[in-house]
Amino acid sequence: MPVVHDFMVSKDKVVIMDSPLCIDKDKFLKKSLPVLLDSKQNTQIHIYNKVSNIIDSYDTNTSFYMFHYADYVETCKTIEIYGSLYDELDFSNLNVKGNYRKIKVNKKTKEVSIEKNRELEKFNLDFPIKYDNKIVFRNIHNMTINGFVIVQKMKIIKEIIFNDLFICGEPALIKIERIPYIVFFGFSNNQNSIFLLNLYNYQQIEIPVPFQFNIGFHSIFIPYK
Repeated sequence: MPVVHDFMVSKDKVVIMDSPLCIDKDKFLKKSLPVLLDSKQNTQIHIYNKVSNIIDSYDTNTSFYMFHYADYVETCKTIEIYGSLYDELDFSNLNVKGNYRKIKVNKKTKEVSIEKNRELEKFNLDFPIKYDNKIVFRNIHNMTINGFVIVQKMKIIKEIIFNDLFICGEPALIKIERIPYIVFFGFSNNQNSIFLLNLYNYQQIEIPVPFQFNIGFHSIFIPYK
């Protein structure tokens, strides 16, 4: 099943991950959404050149799914794709783990390698937000969004994990007087608030609101002058 959640577009390329999703025939009538990732088949990377109208395909020799792309770097010899890879995925089970990794494609030999960071593998990361040359990921622990991890390429720059704050929905990036902030909904000690996290000094601003949040999934923040 060619289900694509996201794709990457550069000046002259379009990158698409084709993951081996299939129907779970054994539990077709027992699951609400009987679709899963087939670990016995390989994920393919298809790169479409918008100038030459040619598609180059690469076999990753492994099985994974990627919901969101974090970054893309291309040289004359290689293509580097950064994002959270899911080694296991069952669409009827929300308990999933995203592993932030680098996929490196050799354009000449067509070999694909995947780079891991042992420290990053401890987290459950996704929803990347890029600013400057860094990327912010939200982290999930015990089915709860409990903070953020900031990376530069494959290096951890900052871990911001909250002990008593539960984040709702998807964070977003805004700029206030040219300073980047992560804005998100959250609740702690029965208080619901909007939070702004300064990405330069990591100071936090809390704005209490008089209503209750649901857990949520996606969020949107619209600037108003």
